[in-house]
Amino acid sequence: MKNIFNLTLFIVTLCFVFTPSIAQIGILALSPLQELKQTIGKTDVTIVYSRPALRGRIIFGELEPYGKIWRTGANRNTKITFSEEVIINDSRVKPGTYAIFTKPEKDNWQVYFYNETDHWEVPEDFDESKVVAQLNVPTHQTEQLYQSLTILPENLTNDRFDLSIAWEHTKVWIPIQLTTEEKMSQAIADVLSGPDVGDYYQAARYRLESKRDIPQALEWINKAIEMSETREWWLDLIKAECLFELGQSPTALELIASAKQLDAVVDNEFRMGYLVRLEKKIKGEGMRN
Repeated sequence: MKNIFNLTLFIVTLCFVFTPSIAQIGILALSPLQELKQTIGKTDVTIVYSRPALRGRIIFGELEPYGKIWRTGANRNTKITFSEEVIINDSRVKPGTYAIFTKPEKDNWQVYFYNETDHWEVPEDFDESKVVAQLNVPTHQTEQLYQSLTILPENLTNDRFDLSIAWEHTKVWIPIQLTTEEKMSQAIADVLSGPDVGDYYQAARYRLESKRDIPQALEWINKAIEMSETREWWLDLIKAECLFELGQSPTALELIASAKQLDAVVDNEFRMGYLVRLEKKIKGEGMRN
């Protein structure tokens, strides 16, 4: 009887000793949570997903069977949030948060953007009416081995990006078009109904950076220069770059040389640096005319 009592006491003691230790040490997540935020053009994109690892397994065709809808991650739904309207395969997707489901095949994947995001697995009653956009994308076999599921925005421009999904040696790119041009054009139209120097400058700079309608950019920067009470180096900088893009390199270089003599530039390394870099760019790429 005494031995039974002692054994019971020993087991109870072990529970008190080791249980708090486990709580203090913690358990490592097999599929750690990743949150990624990226501003692209005028749109903020946020991706939240869990990242399962290979751990010696064959993923596509075995762990994730071909032809079956997959939650595209682990644990809770993989989610993507858009702050502005986007266009996916000609479908206009409103600002908001969406779950990403995929149906992997060997040569292509079907991708679904789903407007319910509170699931852990693929919903048993997967509702096609809740799919706001879907498309089929080809798979690519990579030399790089992706040990963990990796989802990233790639190939970023002001107007679009590719959402890449990669794991093992398989990678897909999902093209997503942004509405930057629509929003910028409307913003420019609104502002230019009563513009000032800064408004014309911002409008010209956007057109220049987006490589759209450079003659219009030059017209706007000329209006800014006309309206400015004093000569400003930063207006000359944009005008010189517009001239360069239009093939008027000699005129652009003359303007830069003149701007480098301005009092606001001569003793300012930061401002001088901008002008010198543009000057070198023009000379380095050759005289276009």
